Amino acid sequence: MDGYLNNFVETAKSAYYQANTYVREKLFAITGTPSATVNQLATFIKTHPNTEKNNKELLGLTFSHYHLESDHIHYYLETKGQHILELDVYTDDHKVVSYRGYHDQQTIDTPLKFPQKLH
Repeated sequence: MDGYLNNFVETAKSAYYQANTYVREKLFAITGTPSATVNQLATFIKTHPNTEKNNKELLGLTFSHYHLESDHIHYYLETKGQHILELDVYTDDHKVVSYRGYHDQQTIDTPLKFPQKLH
């Protein structure tokens, strides 16, 4: 049983590492730097020609939802006016970036770190 569990954990780590590496390479192509900020990712999502945008008005406030799928990477952005509420970047198998404006301590201009390898 321990062998099966260890094999499962190693397979999961390997899959996550591959997805993480792929997304990091794509973000490097977008930003020209080895890291990206939430603000840079939000701008990329908003301005990409294939982004689908939906607006909803609730209690006089406009909420915008952006969805983008590009090169097998999925992007989701939710804003209230210009304020970023949520930003997710994920592949079919793994979530790579998850930002929540209402509780994350990092700012939208803090570079996101992508681990080079998993321990």
